[in-house]
Amino acid sequence: MSLTFNKVAMSLFILLSNITFAQSNETELKGFTLEQVPYGFNDENGKTTGLLFEMMNEIILESGLSAAHNTLPPNRLFNELNKTNQACSLLAGTSFIKEQFDLIESIGIRLSAGILPKSGIKLTSYESLQNISIAVPLGIHFHERFDNDESLNKMYPAKYLNAINMIKHNHVDAAAGAISSLLYIAKKEGMSKSDFGKPLNLVGFDIFLTCSRATTQEVRNSLKESTIELREAGRFQEIQSHYLAFDK
Repeated sequence: MSLTFNKVAMSLFILLSNITFAQSNETELKGFTLEQVPYGFNDENGKTTGLLFEMMNEIILESGLSAAHNTLPPNRLFNELNKTNQACSLLAGTSFIKEQFDLIESIGIRLSAGILPKSGIKLTSYESLQNISIAVPLGIHFHERFDNDESLNKMYPAKYLNAINMIKHNHVDAAAGAISSLLYIAKKEGMSKSDFGKPLNLVGFDIFLTCSRATTQEVRNSLKESTIELREAGRFQEIQSHYLAFDK
């Protein structure tokens, strides 16, 4: 009798443990960062680092939540955010992002996006883009007219780094994306500001803590509070200064 009872009790314990484990897997927070230099990348030692990766790590740590945090290419990141129950990232507050996900809190960092031309190319207005070739990294969406303009001569490299190298080797006249990020990568590739013309800024955007619509209110509130605390303490600006200063 005692043996039978012990077997039943043990079976029930295992069953409940499996249920709890499955539930914890389903509700664990997933942090995703854009796999693009300088946002999220592996350094020369193979360690994952980057502007937004460091910021997201700080938010998770400050919140006290348990989370897995990985870098992903743009299109895969958007797909994972859409299909994951508890998932958040740091993304630009563009119309594309607003349509897909929920913006939780601004981190207080604003970036300009547009077209960075090589030296000798003058861009005075949007119409100037008709006469040049432009590298547009896959998954980059920042300006509705530009994103949907099929009359422009666009090429689609995988990453910002590829776009900069296309300029470096005269395969294109310009690259599209976050201007300061493009210049940061150019510096790492041995280029200087003199290799580029004046950028055509098309839009300025704020970076937001952004979550999937299935993320619980409890998780949102915890991450929002930690984001506000870090922003007010100037921590995000401190991290930004390490990545986006071309002249340092």
